[in-house]
Amino acid sequence: MALPIYMLLIKNIFQVRSQYNAAQLIPATNKMIFKLKKYLVALEKPAPIFSMILDPWIKLKHLEKNQHFLAEQNITTLTTDDALQLSKFEARVFDCSPSKMQQSELPASHKNKKKKDKLLTIIEANIFGEATIAKYLGVQYIAEVNEKASTDIITYCSQHKKVYTLLALMAKSYLGIPETSAPSEHVFSQSKTIIGPQ
Repeated sequence: MALPIYMLLIKNIFQVRSQYNAAQLIPATNKMIFKLKKYLVALEKPAPIFSMILDPWIKLKHLEKNQHFLAEQNITTLTTDDALQLSKFEARVFDCSPSKMQQSELPASHKNKKKKDKLLTIIEANIFGEATIAKYLGVQYIAEVNEKASTDIITYCSQHKKVYTLLALMAKSYLGIPETSAPSEHVFSQSKTIIGPQ
């Protein structure tokens, strides 16, 4: 998903449409805005949210930054909290952690609200790959160690696929491919050739 690119496009189209009054320009920009609005409304479905969360900090922060513009233009009211809540809800099906397995063995009377809250934090830790759970996504993102420029990409990706197992399962289920795009599918399958969508 290229949320920052779409946001830039739609903002520029609104700006151009407000500055020019050419009869030929307005119908074309209206058509572009209509198409882009359809894309942004589709953000509220699980698949686009999961592809955003595969690159969480940048895209969710971009969504948060443009929230006022999106609401003002009646495009979408999706917030970053909504996106995270939906992903947590959908992630329950894919949770294979020991605590989830133990919880399913307990009788119904032992399941209380505290246990449910703990389960969500375990899912969140599994999604974002942190052993210690960061309170905010930004803190975790900043704490991540940058890789060296000489890092072997294929090895790095295959190792991280093992770290983010829950997220990889969710991406495979919702997006129909190992990760989010044809290039990353080829990288994760250790293919030498990347073939675009043409």
